[in-house]
Amino acid sequence: MQVTLLHCLVVVGLVFATWGAEDKLDAVVVIYRHGDRTPIRPYPTDPYRNTSYWPVDFGQLTNTGKVQQLELGRWLRDRYNNFLPNKYSEKDIYIQSTDVDRTLMLAEANLAGLYPPVSSEVWDDDIKWQPIPIHTIPEKEDAVLAGKKTCPKYNELQKQLFKSDYFRNVSHINHDLYAYLTRYTGETVSTLETLEFIYSTLLIETVNNYTLPEWGIKRRRNNGRNYVRVFYKNTSEARQMQLPSCGLDCDLVDFIRVLKPITIDLEEWEKECNPKWSPSWPLSFEGNIILMSILIGIVLMTTGIIIGLKRAKKDSETNYIQLPNEEYA
Repeated sequence: MQVTLLHCLVVVGLVFATWGAEDKLDAVVVIYRHGDRTPIRPYPTDPYRNTSYWPVDFGQLTNTGKVQQLELGRWLRDRYNNFLPNKYSEKDIYIQSTDVDRTLMLAEANLAGLYPPVSSEVWDDDIKWQPIPIHTIPEKEDAVLAGKKTCPKYNELQKQLFKSDYFRNVSHINHDLYAYLTRYTGETVSTLETLEFIYSTLLIETVNNYTLPEWGIKRRRNNGRNYVRVFYKNTSEARQMQLPSCGLDCDLVDFIRVLKPITIDLEEWEKECNPKWSPSWPLSFEGNIILMSILIGIVLMTTGIIIGLKRAKKDSETNYIQLPNEEYA
């Protein structure tokens, strides 16, 4: 079984349409990355950091990667056979690559599948391949594909991005992971970029059937403690969740601590769901004293107001006396 590493394909078709006529494909832009390769930079303690373990040097395209690109070229030929002529012409296609060995090689392997020599293009009966020009420029001058041409504003914006709350939080959440990998890889791990290099190396070694060190297989086990993994499934795939202040492999002690504020046992649940009236309900003893004092004060004040109103009414009735000879108004 072949596994594609760092292999990305983007196809963009430019369609020219006229009113009342069928759409006409005018151009196609294909962007793709390399296939299978060797690790670019093994970590200091990597047991397979010697090139003798690998068929080619570090960062180079393997035979598997070449086959993947050959098949991709054949797929493109099949897809655009009615659009792209069988015979190569510099007027029909332009190929540009970053200035890296593996990407230049992948372009050659891809073109071998896209333009196999036919009729007059066959220049050797034993080699079913024809040379096709591949254009490139030094990486330090490439602002399009490699994106490594010096850009002060980009560098400044990138620094600001990594200092943002989001990335600071990412580094904070993965602090234990960074420390763990720093300890076992012999390389200081403090950024996502360094983390990606280590992950890529471990993945490639796994694909090539090399046995990973114990620390690279299952991490929190090295100290004999238990850890918890939380998964959430809302689609066809279950996605691993990361709890606050805890890694993906959350130590069981930390897991209990994180959930403690929202955890309740069955006995407590019964009390909460079926409260019993008691002298201490609903407040503490001191709270009940204060509450009762307030209620008594309200009752006394209300009683005083009612008595006062009754007295005022009685006084108003006794203050008016009709004289004997007084006529009604």
